[in-house]
Amino acid sequence: GRVRTVSPNDRSYYRPYERDASGQPLDVVIDWAGVPRTTIKTQKGQAILMTLAAHSVLINRRNDSYWDFQKRWIEGDYRRIVAERKAQLDQRMGLPG
Repeated sequence: GRVRTVSPNDRSYYRPYERDASGQPLDVVIDWAGVPRTTIKTQKGQAILMTLAAHSVLINRRNDSYWDFQKRWIEGDYRRIVAERKAQLDQRMGLPG
């Protein structure tokens, strides 16, 4: 119930927020990934993820499931989430599972 104003100087400014202080939808998540760090350490991995996200923007795809996954992540279910999302991304990219 506490209202907090953040600026670009605050790290929290860059977090996605589902709703604003009045309960209205705030941020729209276009695409997201839960992948092992080894995937995003390479330029190839980063380029693939950015391309998938750009494609999602072009076809106007939203991923409203993010908010449910975020809650699970905070509760400590991150390993299972990474496995689930990696399998989904592998499928989207046509990679063997």
